Amino acid sequence: MGFWRQPQAVWWRKAVFQVHLWAGLILGLYLALMGVTGSILVFKDEIQKVLYPQFVKERAIGNVPIATPDEVFMTGQKAFPKYRISIMFAPGVEIGNWVLVGTGQGTQRYIFVDRAGNYMGSLDLRKQWLLYVAQLHENLLLGRTGRVVNGIGGGALLLIALSGLVVWWPGAARWTRALVIKFGSGWRRLNFDLHSAIGFWSLLLLSIWGVTAVYFAWPKQFQSVVAVISRPMNTVQDIDISPPKKPTPRVSLAALEGNARSYAHASGMVAGIIFPFKPSDTLTLMIARGELKDETWDYVYLNPFTGEAMGVWHRGESYSLGDRIISLLGPIHFGTDWGIFVKIVWAVAGLALPALFLTGTLMYWNRSLRKKWMELSGKIGTSQIHQSEAVPNIEA
Repeated sequence: MGFWRQPQAVWWRKAVFQVHLWAGLILGLYLALMGVTGSILVFKDEIQKVLYPQFVKERAIGNVPIATPDEVFMTGQKAFPKYRISIMFAPGVEIGNWVLVGTGQGTQRYIFVDRAGNYMGSLDLRKQWLLYVAQLHENLLLGRTGRVVNGIGGGALLLIALSGLVVWWPGAARWTRALVIKFGSGWRRLNFDLHSAIGFWSLLLLSIWGVTAVYFAWPKQFQSVVAVISRPMNTVQDIDISPPKKPTPRVSLAALEGNARSYAHASGMVAGIIFPFKPSDTLTLMIARGELKDETWDYVYLNPFTGEAMGVWHRGESYSLGDRIISLLGPIHFGTDWGIFVKIVWAVAGLALPALFLTGTLMYWNRSLRKKWMELSGKIGTSQIHQSEAVPNIEA
């Protein structure tokens, strides 16, 4: 009953407060960056239509035959022979034309090819702020290493959010007053109320973002945890192959597509291709079961040297509660699947992170650093400090 009625008197709450305080101060700038970049990316589709209309809008090709994935790949490789094509997305997945992601010469480049296989142009990641923001948010411009760092950051965000709930709880008799901002008081009190109210109302989304960031960094391990509740029967697979000892050409994309279609039960368009990063990786071919944008795809994992299908993930098709949980993690992180209202809510909630860092830092300054600074500068004596204007106690 002590914490329920008088949480300030409970010793372990003070320990939780210290965890919340120092985790927030140390990681605050990083989390603020993730919040701002995430808010921008919620409207990525709308922004790129304004910035890159020449690439986003589908190019009319008349009666010209539609190019095969092999031809599109060769077009991209011919345009940038020193780049390694890592991903291809079909027209309709993100924009109206093929998008190829190439890596080389110290940067990434988005290469655009129309439906007929004609090269349209490219965008250098270093020179396009929206692409830069996307990579910064997803992997801190560090590839897989950055994704892992973001996973650690997601775990820290979850810790800060949950410890913040403990610190926020004012007791059964006063909790409703901690939900609102009391205007008309001094700026220190207003800052305290802002931190408290913003933290409470954004708690659920911040916790969700923390959990999903961990999933993006370690999907297989996360699935193992979900399996404790309900075993996922239909999820992403991590398959290694034995590459040939002698140099062997890879099977054509057309042959791989044929094998993929016989293995999966999708009959729609090829949505995209993920090429192997290292020789022991499979090639992933994605085939749409419905609309390209809804990402209900079959991911077929293929040996690029033999064409053999090694496994399949029917994304968006749920066989168990675990599958439903896993399939929801991506959409719920980005908030782009449920219309403009949800996008606005997600974008505003992302700005809670820099707001919480700013208000939390100001509270720490008011209660601790301000007094120490005044003592060191000789502007106020110790006795005067204790008699100075009362401010909200951030440990209360």
